[in-house]
Amino acid sequence: MNLTKAIQTLLAPELKKLGFALEHERKIWTFYRDSPEHQDRIELDQSDWYPHAIRVYFITGSKMISYHDLRKENQAVLTWEEISDRFANLEDLLEFAALNQEWLHYEDEASLERLLLSIVAVSKNEALAWFEQNQPEACPIPLSAILTEAFQESAYTFFSAHHLKVEDPSCLNQLEQLLTQDRASDIRLEATFFLGEVFRTNLGGGVWTLKNNRALWLERIGGYENGKIEPYLFIEQFKANGESLYEYYQIWEDLIQQLGSTQ
Repeated sequence: MNLTKAIQTLLAPELKKLGFALEHERKIWTFYRDSPEHQDRIELDQSDWYPHAIRVYFITGSKMISYHDLRKENQAVLTWEEISDRFANLEDLLEFAALNQEWLHYEDEASLERLLLSIVAVSKNEALAWFEQNQPEACPIPLSAILTEAFQESAYTFFSAHHLKVEDPSCLNQLEQLLTQDRASDIRLEATFFLGEVFRTNLGGGVWTLKNNRALWLERIGGYENGKIEPYLFIEQFKANGESLYEYYQIWEDLIQQLGSTQ
């Protein structure tokens, strides 16, 4: 049984009972359910580096937690700076992912079935409560507005007024300062667009994609199938936790360079 068939056969029917619909694109499987104000998602993606491995994340609004963190098997939380310091090369990055158990490994059809059934159990017994406890505030305006020509023209006017250049990743430091200031207007959408454009401009391209009219992704960063970020999520995480957007970019820059050097 291949992975897609296993997910469709074992996982999808059980998550459908919880109100989740399935969207499948390349090596990413997204289960989502909508409410009037937000969307809950369970995302699985298949590794490009490990032969039989998937990751699972539970996402609502700007909050995200991994399968293992939700099961409280891994309490360590590192800042982007701490992670960056660890990654001397691509091998270090992969080792970090393995040691922190982000990847869930399986060996054959039987072990894959057990893994998917465990994801069902965690979704029912722990994720539903986590979704309820972390219901987000409503986004100020729909994220789909970012893809409109009118918004993008307005955003670039904002960038120019504040000397933010998408060609210069260090301007993310200045964006952080703007986000921490008391302002009369909410700039989260402009910040989301700027972060994504910095990635797209400096890391070899990327494609803006709106999923289910809720989640806005920058995908295929650097031309890599699994190269994707959800910029709005990281703007919200910066506002909540102060995690550096520039350091986050630098980690991706290092990763893209390492991937390029291995080809």
